[in-house]
Amino acid sequence: MLPLLRRTEVMPSAVSCRICSRKFPFQSGKRVCSKECRNELHERLKSMNDQQLNMLPLLSASPELARRFVGKPEDAELAFLIKTDAPPTAVSFRLGCFRDGPRPAKHPRMHWFPYLIFRNPPVYSLVEWKPVHVPFAGNYAVAYFDEKCDLVYPPKFFIEVRKPNAVFNWSDGDTSLLIRPLR
Repeated sequence: MLPLLRRTEVMPSAVSCRICSRKFPFQSGKRVCSKECRNELHERLKSMNDQQLNMLPLLSASPELARRFVGKPEDAELAFLIKTDAPPTAVSFRLGCFRDGPRPAKHPRMHWFPYLIFRNPPVYSLVEWKPVHVPFAGNYAVAYFDEKCDLVYPPKFFIEVRKPNAVFNWSDGDTSLLIRPLR
């Protein structure tokens, strides 16, 4: 009978940090050399996830449909588009956008509105429409939530908000799409 052969793998004694390329002693599962590099990696990954949302299509009304909203309140078209595309179980929504401006951020993040301090829970109702408050005119991703404030679907499209009711800054928005209501 032949003895069982055991394959042994040689573990490296040092590995390179994924952020700064400095060498550090090998530890299973460790990808970075320091707390600063860990924070940098975390911010990069969150930014990459947010930037994937930037590839969503822009939902807009056809010219024929847009004519139906002439003479109606300014946000009637916005309300129609958001309500029409809502999943059946959705009762509320949030709007998210990247910062607009001359200086790009190192790790661009999407901010979501309404934010927790402004409204608890931080959602706009689909049932009882009220004007949305966003920091500036632009394209916003739409995320729908159920009655428990759980995400129904991740955002599938952007919608243009032409007339914002700005009562706060972009930086006030939540960086997390998911809702953690105040107790």
